[in-house]
Amino acid sequence: MTNKKPFKLFSKSKNPYEDINNKKLLNQVVIVFVLLNSMRFIFDFIAWQVAGPISLFFGLVAVWYYNKKNNITWRLLGFKKEWLKTILWIFITLVIALFVIIFAGKLANIFFEKLPRENIRFGNLEGNIGLTLSWVTLGIAAGGFGEEIVYRGFFVNAIEKLINKKMGIAIAILLPALFWGLRHFYFSGGHGSIVVFSIGLLFGIIYIINGRNIWPLIFVHALIDTSSFVLRYYGL
Repeated sequence: MTNKKPFKLFSKSKNPYEDINNKKLLNQVVIVFVLLNSMRFIFDFIAWQVAGPISLFFGLVAVWYYNKKNNITWRLLGFKKEWLKTILWIFITLVIALFVIIFAGKLANIFFEKLPRENIRFGNLEGNIGLTLSWVTLGIAAGGFGEEIVYRGFFVNAIEKLINKKMGIAIAILLPALFWGLRHFYFSGGHGSIVVFSIGLLFGIIYIINGRNIWPLIFVHALIDTSSFVLRYYGL
């Protein structure tokens, strides 16, 4: 007879980088950070509309290689087989995210003008099913999976381990969210960056308090991106 672990909605879990040497981990953080920025800068001159996803790909490969080299499994990073807990956290995250988006949008209105729906980066999606599906696919792959692995799975855990102080978790949640928000400035402006930063804070908090289960963040992130493109398709 096996003893099953009691179900806990809120739980603590070990930082996957807890046993990694700080100097080596810091070097990797710098490498990923430089890759994300340098590749974005380079591809701004080649294909600026997809410069973000392309640079994210390089950062993601660097994270994957580092994790493989140090025996950090995907499960340790947050791909956990806790399906009931995952479903509950998807619902919780989605509900809170909607309120955060509304509140952050109103806050952003105070400081910045909201950009029009016809964003030059995405092209005219209204009525264009092919272009819309292309962006939905890219949004799920790069946004849902890629960004959550890099910004929450890697940066949050790595920064928390490097600081290792009382405020370590708070700073580990704040810095990736800030970086993530600024990365969106080139096509969403200040208004969009504030909203993205706010969602980043929420996702970082959820990631820590749910026991570093990354699945809810991936699902909700992908759903938000998909909804945005679908609304554009219908001209809303």
